[in-house]
Amino acid sequence: VPPGVQAKVRELIRAGAEEVQRKEAWTSGFSDQESQFNLDQYPPEVREKLEQVFANRRKNERRSRRTTMTPNLDVDVKESDEPYEWLLKAAGFLKLTDLEEPIRAFLDSDIPLIKYAANKAMYQLTGDDAYASNIVQGLDMGAEHHYSQRIFIRDLGDVGHVPSALAMAQCGMVENSFKILALKNLLSNADTGKWNEKDLAVVYEAIDALL
Repeated sequence: VPPGVQAKVRELIRAGAEEVQRKEAWTSGFSDQESQFNLDQYPPEVREKLEQVFANRRKNERRSRRTTMTPNLDVDVKESDEPYEWLLKAAGFLKLTDLEEPIRAFLDSDIPLIKYAANKAMYQLTGDDAYASNIVQGLDMGAEHHYSQRIFIRDLGDVGHVPSALAMAQCGMVENSFKILALKNLLSNADTGKWNEKDLAVVYEAIDALL
């Protein structure tokens, strides 16, 4: 991969992380301001107007934080200027370990595909099973979203996370042929120094059951 591409990925992820942190700081400041109002001390008509102002502010705040260029999975969002889902996945694929801290800023994203892309990247960079387990949990969220389940299954196969095999095989909204491809991909990417033959046997059994 050309150094210029890696440099651009670093630049955009760091800029995105800074933006997330600025918005969180701004949100915290607004919450502090709102908490200073004792609405009970105001006449009903004033209290009603203030409550409406606060409600509108919170609504606009949530909308401004939920940005992505990927399908929004029922989240009310506007598109971002940057495709953070794919930038995060690129960072993991390229093993850009110096981006671990900026990537953490995306782990609590309101956008599922960004949130789980960040978890995928962190698993690739750290090897911490907790991040892959978070993606497995995302399969439940994706139960009503065929598109997201396919993405999460593919991602788990990409990182070779063997313990996720059964959860991948049990995704009801994904066709068996896609699950088999993802599980075969998992086997090819699995770290044989980390997973033993008994662990891998579970994957083979899951594939056999799908055939």
